[in-house]
Amino acid sequence: NSNNNESSEQNEINSKKETILKQTGTIRTNCVDCLDRTNVVQTMYSRFVLTQQLQKLEILSDDEVIADDPCFDSLFKNIWANNADALSKQYTTTGALKADFTRTGKRRLQGLIEDGVNSMVRYYQNTFRDDERQVFFIFILTFIFIFIF
Repeated sequence: NSNNNESSEQNEINSKKETILKQTGTIRTNCVDCLDRTNVVQTMYSRFVLTQQLQKLEILSDDEVIADDPCFDSLFKNIWANNADALSKQYTTTGALKADFTRTGKRRLQGLIEDGVNSMVRYYQNTFRDDERQVFFIFILTFIFIFIF
């Protein structure tokens, strides 16, 4: 019977459909020229905003933060780091730099070494192996210029 009461209470809460807070702005960051720094900054912004949202929904109290729940905090950090790796691989063919910081909140020697290796791979790729992608970009930009302008 207590399950029915809980279910009924949950439906009452969900059926109110009240606006708790309206968004009044956005955060815009550019990524291609500073992809890795952008991800670190976006991670911090998203953590702050998600904490505020969970507090407004009364899932967290006003003095609680995401980091208070180690399981959720770890999940949050890993989702952002995985997203950073996926985006970085599209643009640079390597995983994101500073991934150790995004995943753990700390810079480690191993992370610095991995960043150095990724930077060398990026340099090599951009210098010697990027011809096909550059030809494609030139083709698309030329096509756009000729047919649109």
